[in-house]
Amino acid sequence: MTARAVIFAPALPIWDEGASVEPIRAGLDRHGIAAHIVDTNSLTEEATSIEHLAELWAEHLSGLRFDLVCGNALGGAVATMFAVRNRLSCPVLTVSGPVRTSPKLSARLTTIINLAASGGIDAAMVELHAKVMPAGEAAPPTPPLQLTRHSRHVAARRIATGLSMLRTVDLDEATHRYPGRIVSIVGTRSQLVGAEHTADGPTSSTLSVAGAGMRPHHHNPTCIDVALTEIRQPLETSHAISSSAR
Repeated sequence: MTARAVIFAPALPIWDEGASVEPIRAGLDRHGIAAHIVDTNSLTEEATSIEHLAELWAEHLSGLRFDLVCGNALGGAVATMFAVRNRLSCPVLTVSGPVRTSPKLSARLTTIINLAASGGIDAAMVELHAKVMPAGEAAPPTPPLQLTRHSRHVAARRIATGLSMLRTVDLDEATHRYPGRIVSIVGTRSQLVGAEHTADGPTSSTLSVAGAGMRPHHHNPTCIDVALTEIRQPLETSHAISSSAR
């Protein structure tokens, strides 16, 4: 039986059809794991917290079986809580997905949130792209979003609501009681989520990608292979991976 994974995408102004998490999907594919990618932001308007958002996704995805839960940034936090909420024991793989905040992270997210909430989605995206880059590297020019007035409002709301949940994230207790493996990937030069924000429970580990910012999976896609190798034994114990992955 082929193993299946769900990938929760990061906060995005508009849905990118999975481009932001393509290196994760490709890595899973290399290991014979089929992926179901979801637009995490699509339910944020209904949610009041990471826990609530994970609950909504649990309802939305009810009936589907997953052997691995993955997520990036906002999606990483939701992936962790999704696994806890569903009382799973399968591995969780997050990329720049925080389980706790910090004064610096909260302040930087607040700046982006305030720009988006005031209607300045283009300014918010310029600031977000600058902070996603590795520290010390300038972000390439960010072109304005080509959207209608209504769509620009929706895009601003998606960013503001998604990042607001990360600003107050606190999943330490949940991760410490989770029975499955939690492997977190972060960049050593991230300006937002770093190793200090990842799960540190008895079944957790963190992989740091040298020189990467908030997108270590794009900076060095092989980090996904390293993470999957680390969690492969628990995954195979739960559900056999397809023979192509062996």
